[in-house]
Amino acid sequence: MTSFFPIGHQQDEEMTRMLEKAFEAASKLPVLEQNVLARVMLDEIASEQKWDALFAESEDVLALLAAEALQDEEQGKTREIFSQLP
Repeated sequence: MTSFFPIGHQQDEEMTRMLEKAFEAASKLPVLEQNVLARVMLDEIASEQKWDALFAESEDVLALLAAEALQDEEQGKTREIFSQLP
């Protein structure tokens, strides 16, 4: 499962119980609402998979940008962002 769930690092069986509880609650909804909920869940999962793939492809670029930012900080080329706020 991807990181978009605000649950932390729980064991698989705990996640399964939580998901089963959600499905049990959803099964009591009218069919139309069940289908809407299912579509939202499937779309969210697909979106997370897409972002995971994009970030995996750009990992090298992100590492280079992070190294450049750290070098700029070490050389005093950066400014505190909060000092710029009103």
